[in-house]
This record gives sequence, structure tokens and C-alpha cells, in this order.
Amino acid sequence: MTRVLITSGKEIPRMFGELRAARKKGLVRIREPANPREIFNKSWGTLEAIPGLDIVVLSKADSDGYPCKREVFDATYEEAEPGSGQFRKTALSRLVQVPKGFTVEVKTTEGMLTAEHPDYVVIGVNNEVYVNAYGRVDRLRGPCFSSFSATLM
Repeated sequence: MTRVLITSGKEIPRMFGELRAARKKGLVRIREPANPREIFNKSWGTLEAIPGLDIVVLSKADSDGYPCKREVFDATYEEAEPGSGQFRKTALSRLVQVPKGFTVEVKTTEGMLTAEHPDYVVIGVNNEVYVNAYGRVDRLRGPCFSSFSATLM
């Protein structure tokens, strides 16, 4: 198994293939992290949320939630209905599937995650990276659209 460390969307190896676009389906809610910090132990890694810097995103698929930088959330989500407290992702995500034979260590802004085939590395609006499990992509994002024509940096 070949191990690869990725800390930015610019570091995705070309051999992983072309990026694909997908939009997250469904609505989410948010809450503030617990003081002084909140730890999320997920099957793919451990993440940390810090009050003031992060928010916790809650969805039907992940009721425990996961941390997201407040500035990233504000740039990529909008409230579904004014005052509803439910948000919809407006930004397209860029994804690449981890090829067979690779284990990817992904350094996110909230912690370290691990992905293997058939999981995806997702590139956010600021070239930040995170991981989505294969089944989660199908369930939450729907079918991927065509590949991007942009070249990987």
C-alpha cells in the first residue's frame, strides 16, 4: 500500500485522475462547539472544533456533527429559509477518488483523516482538503457531474 500525505488541494497527485464536481444534497443545522474545545472521534480520524473559529455542522447522516471553519461555512452555505436555522450548501465540491493501492493521510484544518479506495478526497473553496466515504458521496452529494477541465496544480 502506497501512503500519500495531502495538506492542500494543490497536492493531489495527477495519477489520482481528474477532479469531479458534486453538490451536497439536503439541509444542515449548526451549533457552537463546546468550550474550551470539542473533539470528534470519527472512523476516519479525529477532528477538533474551537469556539469562535469553528462551528459544528449537523445533518441527518451525521447527527453527532463535524467541525467546519466558520469562514468556510459562511462562504459555502446559505440559510434555506430566513430564520429557519437550516442551511443549504451552495458551493460545488471538487472530489477525486483514492485509487486502489493507496492510503491517503489528509491534514485538514481541524485534524488528520485517513482515506483508502473507494473513498474520496474533497477539495474545499480555499483548497482545504477533507475526506468523504464512498457511500457518503453517493448518499449526500448525488451523482458526480463531469470531470473538471482544470488541471491539477
